[in-house]
Amino acid sequence: QYLEEADRLADDILVVDHGRVIARGDARSLKRQVGGDNIGVTVDDPDDLVAVAEVLARVTGSEPTIDRSNRTAVAATTEGVAGLAAVAAALADAGHAVEDLALRQPTLDEVFLTLTGAPAEGEETKEMSR
Repeated sequence: QYLEEADRLADDILVVDHGRVIARGDARSLKRQVGGDNIGVTVDDPDDLVAVAEVLARVTGSEPTIDRSNRTAVAATTEGVAGLAAVAAALADAGHAVEDLALRQPTLDEVFLTLTGAPAEGEETKEMSR
């Protein structure tokens, strides 16, 4: 909740880990520090997830993160919209039905987790309560 608000409202964000400032900047610059765009694929059929992740890896050249509970695979891309189009074409050619295909930037929660190695305060509790 708080990091979503910071993303929308703050001009200058400090990332603090164990009392030490480890990063500072606006939301866009912090997101660039931990990586660029990601392509996310949500599948209709959970049994397709591994095969879809393999297509995603082949096209993007990066190892996808798989979230079975949300039926999603996410991989980094440096190709932007062209990468998204290439993934869409490869998935269609392979006959995989997808529920959602999107190009997105990392969230500030993901930035915090990447920079500190720990979820933002309150996020751990939210994950455990699911």
